[in-house]
Amino acid sequence: FRPRAELRPYICTSLSRVHVGPLYWDDNTLLARAGGSWDSELVGRTEATRRHALKMYNRIIPALQAAAPHLFHESVHSFPAWLWAWQHVRSRNWHLNKTRP
Repeated sequence: FRPRAELRPYICTSLSRVHVGPLYWDDNTLLARAGGSWDSELVGRTEATRRHALKMYNRIIPALQAAAPHLFHESVHSFPAWLWAWQHVRSRNWHLNKTRP
C-alpha cells in the first residue's frame, strides 16, 4: 500500500495492531497493571470507556446492518473492529463533551 504523499504521515502513524492498549486487556492484565486495585483510576476509566464504546456500537451498527446488510456484515463490523476504529479516530483528533443546560 502506497498512500498519496499528503496522506502518508497520517496513514503511517496508524495503529498497526488491533489489540493495543487497556481497552483490550483481559481482567487479570488490567488488574495487574492497575497495581492490584479494582478501585484504581485506570480500571475506572477503562471500564467507563468500554461501556461508552459498546453503547455507541449498539446504537449505530445494528441500524447500519439492518439498512445495508450487504455493506455492514457482522463478521467484519464486529465490536472489536468498531473499538479499533473508534480508538484510532479518537487518538488522532480531539472532541468536546456536549453539556446540557
